[in-house]
Amino acid sequence: MASYYYLIVFSGITIILFILNHIIFNRKIEKLSTLIITSGEVNCNNIISQNDALFALYAELKPKRGLPPTRGWAASPDLLRLPCDFIAENSPSTIVECSKYIGNNIMP
Repeated sequence: MASYYYLIVFSGITIILFILNHIIFNRKIEKLSTLIITSGEVNCNNIISQNDALFALYAELKPKRGLPPTRGWAASPDLLRLPCDFIAENSPSTIVECSKYIGNNIMP
């Protein structure tokens, strides 16, 4: 009779642990999916703003050939807009540049 009692108690504890594990797992999955959706939205917004800046550079500079890649180690399009806009607005007589390749291409 005692063995049946232990079996029932053990089965009840197992069911409770299973339910708790299921609840905890679902909460973790919910948090993870929210994080993935949020980071995807941020990444998507960043890509859109980078494309907007790149299109603005093409419109202003009108290069005969395409610009070199503007990601990775090179400056991103939104960063390249800053010196390009500054030069267009202020028309400096002397420009000293300390970079290479893409920076040379955006100097009007």
